[in-house]
Order: sequence, then structure tokens, then C-alpha cells
Amino acid sequence: MKQLTLQEALAVVSRLKQGESIPVVNIGGTEYFPRKTVKYLRGLSNEIENTDLVLAKNSKEIGVRNIDKDQLDFPFMPTGVRMNFQDATAGLTAKSASYTSDAKPYWRNGEIKIAQDQVLAELPVSVLANNYASTSNEDDFYPVAPFLIRPNKSFTIQTALAGTAGADAFSLEIEGIEFVRNQRG
Repeated sequence: MKQLTLQEALAVVSRLKQGESIPVVNIGGTEYFPRKTVKYLRGLSNEIENTDLVLAKNSKEIGVRNIDKDQLDFPFMPTGVRMNFQDATAGLTAKSASYTSDAKPYWRNGEIKIAQDQVLAELPVSVLANNYASTSNEDDFYPVAPFLIRPNKSFTIQTALAGTAGADAFSLEIEGIEFVRNQRG
């Protein structure tokens, strides 16, 4: 996220309600607190089931995924996506990987698709796997046209690999803003 100017900071402060620390936005007559977050999924490439990275049977697990099953708790608007990889080694797991390797050709030449009732994003992995020198962590995220993943409704993230996957590890991170409903009205 870019540096805020004084004018932008004052605009944010003007949206703070008495006693609140987060600015409030009104969407369709409902107040929400927007908060920046990163949703992530990690695993071994050769253990991907039927091209699906998000599965209804997979619960949140620290270091592996912060997406519970195949749904989110809050409306989530992705703004950027990145992928990192780790070459296969003995005993490699999603939690033990350092994610510092280049993408293998089956990943680099493959695609990622995010859908909920319709395709929301379909991207080549080559643009998500920035293994080049960057000037900041933010440079690693490929910016996407914003779309909304609705809460409490199944969504999918699927791969289309260009070949047979090995036992290397992958990390998919989706940067964005989630909108938490203001329960205090």
C-alpha cells in the first residue's frame, strides 16, 4: 500500500466514529470496518486434489492456510496476488518450506483461476511468481482489478498446471481488504 498524503490521512480520520479506531464505510446502508489482510494457502504441489486449492474439508491451520474450508467469514476484496515456491527436499512440508525457489515450469507456465458463481480472476502463474529483484515486499504482489468474494458462500481457487507436479511446495497469497460488519451500529 502506498504512503498516505496528509489530505488522504485526514479523509480517513473524518470517517472515524466516536469511540472507534477504524474508519467506517457505508455499503448499501450497512456500516463496515475495512481492514487490510492477506489470505493464504500453502501445500505440496503433488498433493493438490483435482486442481482445487480451496477444499470444503480443509480447516484453518496456522502456517498452512487462513481460509476456513471453502468460505470466508467477511466480504473480501482482493487487490493483489503472489505465489512463492520451495524446491522439493526430504521431509518438506508446507510449514517447513522457506519459499525462496523459482517456480518450476509446470507452475510458471500454468494458470490460477478464482471463481464464485463466475470466474473472478484467471491469471498466468508467471505474473504471480515474481522471482526478480523487487524494491519492496509490495512489489511482489501482482495487482488485480478488484472483485468481491462474498462471505458464507463457497468459492474456488483452481490450478491448471502445465505438466505433472513434483513434490515441491507452493504458497499462494491474496492481498486485499475484508469488510467486517459494525455490530455496534
